[in-house]
Amino acid sequence: MSLVLACTLPPDVAARTVTPSAHALWRAYLYWCSLLVGAAPYLAGGALAALAASRLQALWQTRPGAAFWLRYSLPCVAAACSGCDCSLVSYAGALRTLPVWLSGFTLSWSACCNVVALFCTARVLGERLLLARILGGFIAAALTAGVWARIDGSRLRARAGQSPPRDCSCEPHASVAGFVHAGLRSFTISAAVAALLLALSPRAFVQHGSILSAALAGALLSPCSSSDALLARSLFHLPAEQLAFIMAAQCFDVRQMILLHKQFGGLAAACAFACAAFATYCACLVLARSPA
Repeated sequence: MSLVLACTLPPDVAARTVTPSAHALWRAYLYWCSLLVGAAPYLAGGALAALAASRLQALWQTRPGAAFWLRYSLPCVAAACSGCDCSLVSYAGALRTLPVWLSGFTLSWSACCNVVALFCTARVLGERLLLARILGGFIAAALTAGVWARIDGSRLRARAGQSPPRDCSCEPHASVAGFVHAGLRSFTISAAVAALLLALSPRAFVQHGSILSAALAGALLSPCSSSDALLARSLFHLPAEQLAFIMAAQCFDVRQMILLHKQFGGLAAACAFACAAFATYCACLVLARSPA
């Protein structure tokens, strides 16, 4: 193919054709590297918190005498310091044994508003979007808990009880390095797509962006919660669009819906999707009407 192109294209035509593409790919590579470097500290912090949550689940399963306290302390640890939505896979199985409304609240809140994600949002996007993210995350978690509680609980428990809870201590990624690898594996794809968009069409999101397109991009890219603010700052300029991106990236993204469908069934996942979409709309509406 190279020989055919070299024989058919004059050097001046080839230079005009290849050089801009090569420059765009080089810029995309630099964007990709910068996104990975910027997200690395948050991914590492999230890995430490995720490991603590997974070890708590392992302690609960190996010490029956402390089962009651450890069982109900797990949602608190998960909601407070899960570190990253990538860690939800490790202890989602243990949450299935809790009341369904508590499981729904914990999974929604810990995906969107864990400590590392909030710290990253404050540093990258500012306190205004931090408060809006907390508001949207709480609305999504509370609505999910309320709807799951009103649904026929026996159906959700039956779906969740088809397979026994998994011991995260036996998972191959139940280590700091494993959680970092899981977060990087998820974020690398999102960062690569974002880098290509920034290099090939840097003005597309600024000129034609909207809350709907930002939410769709967040749901499809599904970046790690400890680095979604960095992608939102790179892709979108308006605060409402950035908020829609980070809310959609955690509350009703592809990975979250797959996790909920696998653990609680399609009905629970569909209800969580609707609640999160409504919460995102409310948070963006409040952000747009609040003074800058």
